[in-house]
Amino acid sequence: MTDQTYDAKIRALKYGETHKISEFLGKGAFGWVFKYQTYSQIDPLIQSSSAFSAVKYILPNKDPADSCAGTSTSTDQEIEQREFENSVKKRHKNILGVGDYNEQILLLDDIPSYFGTSESDVTALKELVARCIDIACMEGSIKIRRLTMTLCGKDLRQWLAYVQEVREIPYLENQRCGIICGILNGLNYLHGQHVLHRDLKPENIFFSVSSPEEWLLPVKIADFGLSRDLEEESPSKDGVADNLSCVGTASYMAPEVTSGNYTFQADLFSLGLIIWEIFQPIVENERKELFWKLVHCGDTSVVQITTTGVKELIVALTKANVEHRLASIEYVNVTITDDDEIFPNNAAELQICLETQETIILAEVEYSGHFEVNRTGVTIKGQGEKSVIKYKEYQESAVLEISGHDCFLHDFYVSAEERGVFGIYVTGDDNIFSNMTVAGGNYGCFIMSSGNNFYDFNVASTKSGVEVYGDQNIFNRVNIENVAQSGIIIFGSNVFIDNFRFSYGNSETAPSLFSYGLAIKAQSHDCEIRSSNCCAVKIEGHSHTLRDVECGHIIEISNVSGNRHQLKRCKGNICHTDDASIIPIKDNHGNEFSIYSRGLDLQERLENCTSGDVIQLEEGIYSGGFVIAKNNITLKGVGDGTKISCVSHIDTIGLSIMSNDCTISDLQFVTPFEETSGMRVTGTNNVIKNVFFRGGSGVVIDGSENQIRNLQYNKVPKLPGVITCGVLIHSGKSNNVENFTCDATHWSKITFGLLVGKETSLSTLSNCRFGRGTIEGSCHTMTDIEASLSLKLFGQGHTLTKCTSNHLRTDKIQKSMTDCDFTTTELVESEEIGTEKEEETLIASSSESPQSRPHEGIDRIPLNSKELLECLLNCSPGDTIILREGLYEGHFGVMKPSVKIQGAGKFLTILQNPLSTGGKNYVLSVAGNECTISDLCIVATGRTGGLLLHGSGNLARNLAFLGGEKGVEIRGRNNKLSDIKVEDSMWGVYCRGDGNEMENLEMENVSDIGVMISGSCNNALKSARFLNSACGVEVRGNGNTLCDVIYRKGSHGGSSVGVRILAGGGNTLDNLKCEGVQRWKTDLGLELESQSIHARITNSVCERVRIAGHEHNMKNVDFGVRLTLEGIGHSFEDCKALQVVDIKGENVDISGVDIQEEDCHDLLEVHKEIILLRGQTHNRTGTKSGHEFRGVIQLLRK
Repeated sequence: MTDQTYDAKIRALKYGETHKISEFLGKGAFGWVFKYQTYSQIDPLIQSSSAFSAVKYILPNKDPADSCAGTSTSTDQEIEQREFENSVKKRHKNILGVGDYNEQILLLDDIPSYFGTSESDVTALKELVARCIDIACMEGSIKIRRLTMTLCGKDLRQWLAYVQEVREIPYLENQRCGIICGILNGLNYLHGQHVLHRDLKPENIFFSVSSPEEWLLPVKIADFGLSRDLEEESPSKDGVADNLSCVGTASYMAPEVTSGNYTFQADLFSLGLIIWEIFQPIVENERKELFWKLVHCGDTSVVQITTTGVKELIVALTKANVEHRLASIEYVNVTITDDDEIFPNNAAELQICLETQETIILAEVEYSGHFEVNRTGVTIKGQGEKSVIKYKEYQESAVLEISGHDCFLHDFYVSAEERGVFGIYVTGDDNIFSNMTVAGGNYGCFIMSSGNNFYDFNVASTKSGVEVYGDQNIFNRVNIENVAQSGIIIFGSNVFIDNFRFSYGNSETAPSLFSYGLAIKAQSHDCEIRSSNCCAVKIEGHSHTLRDVECGHIIEISNVSGNRHQLKRCKGNICHTDDASIIPIKDNHGNEFSIYSRGLDLQERLENCTSGDVIQLEEGIYSGGFVIAKNNITLKGVGDGTKISCVSHIDTIGLSIMSNDCTISDLQFVTPFEETSGMRVTGTNNVIKNVFFRGGSGVVIDGSENQIRNLQYNKVPKLPGVITCGVLIHSGKSNNVENFTCDATHWSKITFGLLVGKETSLSTLSNCRFGRGTIEGSCHTMTDIEASLSLKLFGQGHTLTKCTSNHLRTDKIQKSMTDCDFTTTELVESEEIGTEKEEETLIASSSESPQSRPHEGIDRIPLNSKELLECLLNCSPGDTIILREGLYEGHFGVMKPSVKIQGAGKFLTILQNPLSTGGKNYVLSVAGNECTISDLCIVATGRTGGLLLHGSGNLARNLAFLGGEKGVEIRGRNNKLSDIKVEDSMWGVYCRGDGNEMENLEMENVSDIGVMISGSCNNALKSARFLNSACGVEVRGNGNTLCDVIYRKGSHGGSSVGVRILAGGGNTLDNLKCEGVQRWKTDLGLELESQSIHARITNSVCERVRIAGHEHNMKNVDFGVRLTLEGIGHSFEDCKALQVVDIKGENVDISGVDIQEEDCHDLLEVHKEIILLRGQTHNRTGTKSGHEFRGVIQLLRK
């Protein structure tokens, strides 16, 4: 089989099985056009399942139909190549979009399967296949060319017939003007791109997708098979192209076309005849004669039109002599009707109004379609929730797009009935939205512009509520409910929000890492939030103000350099902060936690203190991980109001006491993460008293002669399999624990109130109350101990007085017991002690290394889920667990070091926990070190994750992850991921540890971020591929290395970023390749944010780039269509870009950037003038903000 035949087979599989041709649309001069339905996301313009599109098949033909007497010099290949280039490369709302062009060489046997005719009942398709077979029989093979196009409605010729048949049509005058305006806009755009259409006629002008009774605007110009780019044709000095072919449709062809010397005025001639037909019905058999009389006889009486200025325009456009004809489309204008108000009754009439009217009053009906307001000063008024604008398809990004300015929209309902669609997409400035409701879709409202006002605005049942990228937007009385992720996300600055209400609707799940009522991002500053109830808040950026804000769950304040926030009269349950600088808060009324942090001040005081110092803490939260390294230090709070909060995954211990003779008292320790501990004591003779612990583990003792008195521990419920304890005496002697209470009595068997390890002796324990306890070691004294659930007692020399428990498990070694009461007692052999699962697990995960526990590993082969759980509980370091092909269900944890789990293949062995839907749950959690996980597929459901690597030095390879919130989360250090595939998750890999390696990663349909490196350093990502993700890689850390990264946007509906370096220094990126990030205004291949510094980017192709921050170095980088510069001190070497825009950069040398002097239109459509940098034109001799420019930067040759 030849390579071409094999490609055809593959193509047949892809298009024959995933696309079903459902209707024959028409046959033109060079191709056959069909309507088809796609069931998968393949083509760029087909963005969802069950979407309709159009496909045009072009067969070999060297004698194009409808040409004039002259002979065309164009081959069929040139024809469709021009059609592709002059449509797909010229994107405009009035130009028919083309999504894909390809060609295949088929042998005779490959033809039926290529078209998928076995299940098709379309007669024309079978005729096309027969025609292809005839050609293949004669030639031995056939080359078929295929164009995938946006599906349109009926053409203008059909509308003309409809108008002649139906005399009374509502708003016909407005509809005529809307059609003509669309043709003018499209033709003006083409001529601006130097494209001459050459076959403009009603059959090549289409309405948008419509129902049989509707004619939806905007119209689109199609069929570019005869078009020519005159800039490439080397026009003569007078602007007329020489030696052009005599092609087109004879009835609409300008007289000069037969000479072969003509220019854009030929299209204007055709336009004039089309306008004539739009305003004056002309019978088909009279058309040729009437056209002849007007053009060649000069008989203007045949034009019987009374609309002001239209007849004169038609006459001026159809002059036979080009010298008397209008010279440019810029002189063409159509007067719009002057009705003050108009009342559309269906979607078609609404489209007409949006093209022509200033004031539109909606009826109490549903308007279905994609609508755009692109003019200034438009008012749209509805009748409340009975006036509905909705959209069901996914071929457009939003139900309602507002690109105009100073518009007023109020009193109607917007419904996005497809998940990937936005409700309202705003790119215009200074618009007002009042008394509106948006429901469904990805985002209720997506705002790219500035100065917009939202009053009495409601969003419900969406993925996210409102996302704000513009500045100075105002929100007053905004309600958002029943969303899957976040309420309002702010990327812009100076945003004002008053009286905002957010709720999760019927969801009983507490907010996860992704769920915030309000999230203010790092690039934002000077936002103000007042009198709002947000459920959960995340604050980044700097200089934000929150007044009277209630955060029912949590407020998280991230550390961004230089920030300074004001929080007044705010309220919340938990405050997480990475030591952001906060102005003192007055009159707080927090339920459990006042929102107040002085972590940096405490760290500085502990570093600078001297022996004998007394540090008095005030009421409030001191967040971070603190260390006392000096002897004889007293740290004292004011009771429960003084809180030390260990709130990051980097700081795993709230307070470490590494010295001697210190006193800690009157504090509360808050450790909300399962891997954190309140205190760790490694010194001697320290006193800890009057301390309350909440969450995580309480206090861990690794020293001697320490005194612990009056402690209380309360564990917050965590995910199954996480070990926590109130007091752990791991090693040391003569430690004293007195008056200790632990109320965590109802959680799993691996939650302990008190745990005393084997390497301890002579401890004194008195007046302690807890649920479960384990005592090992030797010679401990226990008085008045109550273990309400169970007590495990091993070792020798212990003395017990007045101790009680529901169940005592002990060895046969003699112990002294006085006045003790145990409901049941279980005696075991002393050698069984080492097999106890709970204690062994905790001790191993706390301190023991694999080297200290020699074991000859054995192979374990569990046949079902229960046996796998038992293997994981009973295994020893070095064991190998071999999984068969099939499904294992449950939550699994690896607590021992050096354990290997090996499946039968990436998609053969499946782990799944179908009953787990809560946040922070993982199907497989690895707490041990140096473990190996390989050859598995892990399926996560709901908001759970796939794999959690809590330990260090682990290897995960040849794994697949499907669904869930995260594929992999790495919290330990020096782990390695290799050959990992993640699909359909929210995040792919979330890396929080240092020194980890990630290699050969493949992320597909990851909705948010493919790889997130957060707050960690010296990680390496090599050879990663991302398809259809909002962001490929995001970095917040130092010294990370990214290499060989490929990012393809695919069909992702929103804005996208290939690689974003959000914060940190010394990060490097080599060989980044980005594709498809030019479709949206906010798409970027590479983004360096303001908190990044000293990044080095080399050997990359990025398509569009934004550079902020400080002193970045770029070498051999293709920035593509647009390079936006901010920040200070960047340098460039051997780089290139089509467009450079300086926003506020300083001391940036761009002499190393080759700025291309050729057409560059970008999707921002800045293509009509020399580029303006902050309102000024720069040339070779001028400088601006320290940039050096070598040449006039020009987007469009005049």
